[in-house]
Amino acid sequence: MKISSYKWILVVAALGSAALPAQASKKYEFLSRSVFGSFNKEDTDSLRKAVGEMLDHSADRTVSYWESKDGLQGRMKATVSYKSDGLPCRRVKFEFINKQQRRERYQFDLCKNENGWKIRETPLRYFTQSDSQALESNITYTLNDEAIGLPHTWKAPSTGVGGVVVAEKVQTWQGKKCRAAALSVFDKKDRTASGRYVFCFTERDGWTRSIEAEQALAN
Repeated sequence: MKISSYKWILVVAALGSAALPAQASKKYEFLSRSVFGSFNKEDTDSLRKAVGEMLDHSADRTVSYWESKDGLQGRMKATVSYKSDGLPCRRVKFEFINKQQRRERYQFDLCKNENGWKIRETPLRYFTQSDSQALESNITYTLNDEAIGLPHTWKAPSTGVGGVVVAEKVQTWQGKKCRAAALSVFDKKDRTASGRYVFCFTERDGWTRSIEAEQALAN
């Protein structure tokens, strides 16, 4: 989703370490029409704390909630966890709703360093729809291949992104055929992201990621 540059600055200020300069207050007056119009330092600190706790303790696809004293409500959900250049990262979807029921939605990749969770540029951020489809096709092909530990690679010449998928042995979980797979992706700037996920197969849906199986089959 494309976010206007001004809203981007505002949300980054709320989630990251940036702050809007005082001299810019008039330039950003229109933000009073945003759900963040009444955001203050207390709200910012409260949201950062809630996001940090969610990222540290909640499993993927678990919805967490936050609310400011002025009634601004937030829903946040990490959709995938991975590592980028050695740092633990998570892709998070946010939805904010104010008292007037105005909604704004955002998606960020946050990685954790010595200073906590910060918004960071990772290869996944710039994946196009065709890149995602290429990755999904490669995952499916690899999981269907009976070979264990054999790397399958792919690359999209138009964007320069690519990756490697390596599947582990087939396991059975709740009557389903499941396989863990290690995924690594890279972009044209040589930024990397990687993770290990478990996929289970059903006739209806094919191979789909199963967080429950990941937890049950964790080494």
